[in-house]
Amino acid sequence: MSYADVVFNRPLKRSYQYQIPDTLNWDVTVGALVEVPLRGQPVTGCVVDLSGEPADGLSPAQIKPIRRVLNPGYTIPSDIIRLAEWIADYYYCGLGEALHCASMIGFNEIAVRRLRVLRVAHPRRWDAPPTEWKVGHKIATPKQRALIQGFQEQGNRPLTRKQIQEQMTIGAAVVNRLLSEGILAEDEIDGERDELFEPSGDDERLETPLTLNPHQVEACAAVCETIDAHQYKTFLLHGVTGSGKTEVYLQAIAHTLAHGRQAITLVPEISLTPQTVGRFRRRFGACVGVYHSRMTLGQKYDLWRGIHAGQIKVIVGARSALFAPFRNPGLIIIDEEHETSYKQSDPAPRYHARDVAVVRAMQRKAAVVIGSATPSLESYHNCEKGKYTCLRLPARVSQLPMASVHLVDMSEEVTLRKNTGILSLALRDAVAERLEKKEQTILFLNRRGFSCFQICWACRAVPQCQRCAVSLTYHKGLHKLVCHYCDRAVIPYRQCPQCGSDQLQMIGMGTERVEETLRAEYPAARLLRIDQDTTGSREAFANMWLKICNHEVDIIIGTQMIAKGIHIENVTLVGVISADFPLFQPDFRSAERAFSLLTQVTGRAGRGQKPGEVFIQTYQPRHYSIQFATRQDYEGFYEKEIRSRALMRFPPHQRLIAILIADTDHDQAHGAARAFATLLKERAARYQDPGLTVFSATPAPIALLRGRHRFTILMRGDAAGRLRHILEQGLEQWARAKAFPKVNLTIDVDPVDLM
Repeated sequence: MSYADVVFNRPLKRSYQYQIPDTLNWDVTVGALVEVPLRGQPVTGCVVDLSGEPADGLSPAQIKPIRRVLNPGYTIPSDIIRLAEWIADYYYCGLGEALHCASMIGFNEIAVRRLRVLRVAHPRRWDAPPTEWKVGHKIATPKQRALIQGFQEQGNRPLTRKQIQEQMTIGAAVVNRLLSEGILAEDEIDGERDELFEPSGDDERLETPLTLNPHQVEACAAVCETIDAHQYKTFLLHGVTGSGKTEVYLQAIAHTLAHGRQAITLVPEISLTPQTVGRFRRRFGACVGVYHSRMTLGQKYDLWRGIHAGQIKVIVGARSALFAPFRNPGLIIIDEEHETSYKQSDPAPRYHARDVAVVRAMQRKAAVVIGSATPSLESYHNCEKGKYTCLRLPARVSQLPMASVHLVDMSEEVTLRKNTGILSLALRDAVAERLEKKEQTILFLNRRGFSCFQICWACRAVPQCQRCAVSLTYHKGLHKLVCHYCDRAVIPYRQCPQCGSDQLQMIGMGTERVEETLRAEYPAARLLRIDQDTTGSREAFANMWLKICNHEVDIIIGTQMIAKGIHIENVTLVGVISADFPLFQPDFRSAERAFSLLTQVTGRAGRGQKPGEVFIQTYQPRHYSIQFATRQDYEGFYEKEIRSRALMRFPPHQRLIAILIADTDHDQAHGAARAFATLLKERAARYQDPGLTVFSATPAPIALLRGRHRFTILMRGDAAGRLRHILEQGLEQWARAKAFPKVNLTIDVDPVDLM
């Protein structure tokens, strides 16, 4: 009798043992997905170990059998299981949770798609001249001959009815007649689902690599040398916006493929995927696969089949594309590595893709390239400490100049120029000039909706979400006040819910209001708004990107989705409507985020042969992050910010672990948070380490979220191992006490967002 250890997508530290029935002996392997009984219910999980003996303390009669294997042939590779074990240990989650995340299809059963296809039944029968071909007792019609010739020209490759209609413009009547005469044969084959981003170009007409400048040559050579040596190394490719980082990626990938290895490229948002996929496929053809959260499970399964068959050798995708099950990965690229979207917040595992990529590369002796014009302080600090190697691209390709940047003090705009509009007078004139020249403009505002909130002027009350401690944002298209955290929506109040006054007004602005204002001011302009409200469907951004590339858009209005890595050569003007929003977040990283966002969006202008211009509107023109962003001075910002972090003893100088305790009952949540903080403080005090701090429990910045009251405990220290040891001991003691069994406790190691 054989046994399998199975883990589930649950916060469990242990595995469960099951018998392997004789009928499943050949199908149950390490990494296979199985259905088993758990507490009387069928549950799916992943096999992580096999053995010939029952676990200690169990008899064979006590061990239940595996019911069935899901997706026979699908397995999670052993190296991904080892990586998931590291994730589970480092980020405090169950191994099953980590494997569910690392599996391309989760723990789901996927049906193989079956397609009905047609082909010519007897190809040699048609060697005679087409004018002599017969269908039945009659000479073949022109459309019948065209259909048969169409198959001959494609080597009799099977086609669906839809493909015949699209490629040969031949209708169903002709197809049905040839089928009935036995001239066409119909078969059923395994088929792949259509993907969101269609292939571009073909393998026979691929783009040739561009000529690299000396800085690019040096960077590419360093990466290729590491790949040749089959060694692990992490490189930070630090280049200004438009410096040609992507071409370095592409040529390093080509080198990887030439050595029989595979490559993974991560981008921070699905919004960047269509452009990146298009460029990669024009260079490498159909061996480029796409992986992201908006794909269906069936599409993800088809992608796995392509990887498993060796057809897919390059993956482009968001965070979880990191786990692509390549047999011999040689290169992992993380573009715009500073982006917080590489950190998963919910559900577990709360991993950071950049850090997990480094671990995977260590395990597989691969190279990692993390690229950014505004690297995270952690990555740049790692270069200074020698953990990473910094490769610099200090200038734009072809010596294109950086865009000229104008700082607009909006307080002067109101007081001196009496302009209370959304656009400053200078930005308004610049937009009109671009419209006249048929050039494109990006207007950036990192806040969606129409107005920020509704306020009562009688009592100064601001309506808040009843389930979240945040104000409601007005969306004019919906005519509703919407919570951007739980999506609760209500009709705007006509009377104040606090005092009953009717003195209510909408305050602030979002992208929806910017769009309405511009439509009124520039009625002939073709506008496109890109934010979460307009990109809800799977195809939305791909369609928008096509419009932009085809010059069907004059002004692009958007949130941070348009600030990252987008390359549009006809954009010569960028306007930042308000640079102030990121500065006032209650987070020690707020200045870094503001600097990065402004620098990135500024870099969208002037990427072609035409010069670019940027207007940054702000009420805080002397804030250091805005000043450094205006000058595109990363080193200056880093030196100031790193000193500030040292004084505050925050990352990258020290490590953080955030513990979030939440419950629907305020007193239960507060009591549990205070008790757990006290427990951790007692444990920490035994070390007498002045660099180790456990902060008291405090209400989270968003103290109520989705009906749960939230309290935060922060642990800070020099040594990550000591922090983890204290936390592990504290969790064990907490589990034994069972004082607050219903309270939810969440652990976030190396948090990037303390909200």
